[in-house]
Amino acid sequence: MSRFFSMNRLYLFMRLSLIATALWSFSYTLQAQVTSGLIANFNFANCEVADQTGNNESFIVGMPPMCDCGIVTDALEFDGSDQFIVVDSASNINALFTRASFSISLYFRPLASNGNMVLFSKRESCLVDRGFAVYYNANFNEITIEFEENATNRIRASHRLPDDRCWQHLVISRIGTTVRLFVNGEEVIQERSGSVIQLTNERPFEVGTGPCVGTTAVPLNGLISDLRFYSRDLSQNEVNQLFRNQDKIINRDTTIFLGQEVQILDGPNCSNNIQWTPTTDIDDPSVSDPIITPQQTREYALAINYGICTARDSILITVIDPTTLDCTELPMPNIFTPNDDGLNDAYGISNPFTLDELVSFEIFDRNGNKMFSTNDPLEEWDGSFRGERMPPGAYLYMIKYVCDGETIVKTDSFHLMR
Repeated sequence: MSRFFSMNRLYLFMRLSLIATALWSFSYTLQAQVTSGLIANFNFANCEVADQTGNNESFIVGMPPMCDCGIVTDALEFDGSDQFIVVDSASNINALFTRASFSISLYFRPLASNGNMVLFSKRESCLVDRGFAVYYNANFNEITIEFEENATNRIRASHRLPDDRCWQHLVISRIGTTVRLFVNGEEVIQERSGSVIQLTNERPFEVGTGPCVGTTAVPLNGLISDLRFYSRDLSQNEVNQLFRNQDKIINRDTTIFLGQEVQILDGPNCSNNIQWTPTTDIDDPSVSDPIITPQQTREYALAINYGICTARDSILITVIDPTTLDCTELPMPNIFTPNDDGLNDAYGISNPFTLDELVSFEIFDRNGNKMFSTNDPLEEWDGSFRGERMPPGAYLYMIKYVCDGETIVKTDSFHLMR
């Protein structure tokens, strides 16, 4: 049996629940700062090669790279010929490679489709000796990391980068004998050596060039943004905090009622050539964060064009006609963010007006402790218990209500995010 209800209230609750995950993911990532062990951070704002940490680490700039849009602020553009930067010989960055633990984080986008390019090099020659290097092979869209002491104690590993992104976030992290590579927040390589690989050598750390140029490699033809150096390894959670989900739609596939809109939230990108397919019901298909008001269920595909590379993503928006709903269908949000920003700060029944009668609405933590209870369909949980804010994590709701004379119990989990 169909129910009549307040569309204004339904609209408010459903819209907030739809964008909650995206708002949290986007704002959390942008606000996160991993500073422990950070010895240098070059964000290249205004194309300046200046350390932002206050430690005054410095690069010697060869032929100055050009400046372009970056993921955090700006990016250095290396042209594949004679543009490079080299760490000052007195810099603590060079001393990193004498340590058993260190990490390097950066955003990278290639500008050529062929050649084995040098991203970084800290080695005296192109022989198997004490050295560290990172290469990008544009022919195979592949990253290779090299940690080498000698022919028997070395790590050399490669990983193909995803074709649906153009900007790539890379983290190279070492702790003792273990070397890891993270690509766009995901650990894709973990290799171990027989003993700690000694990398100490006299040559400084170089970006965009190295001793293998002219033999097995070519200079970098690409962009680097937000280059960070840490004197320790990074955890998966810390890598996640540095990752900004660039070139992607932040929203998940979602369900709305007919007549509602979806505000697309996107990760950072540097393109002026945006395309949506189809363009139906999109307010501005030339931007990566339009408002979509679909009249029927559709999958919308996003293309972010960079010339030699196109980043791609899509979102499925399922549209439900509310006049076809009855009280057996009780949609609930799967996330809420009680951070006092005025958006989705409380958790409650999305459409209480479909209920004949609410018997009880209860919320429990993961240990089964009751956090909230009411029989008022309009009352919501603020994320606290006995005056104390509850921690982020998974919680369980249980709703007992009457539908067409029959008592129904609905339970499921949701997440509290701060």
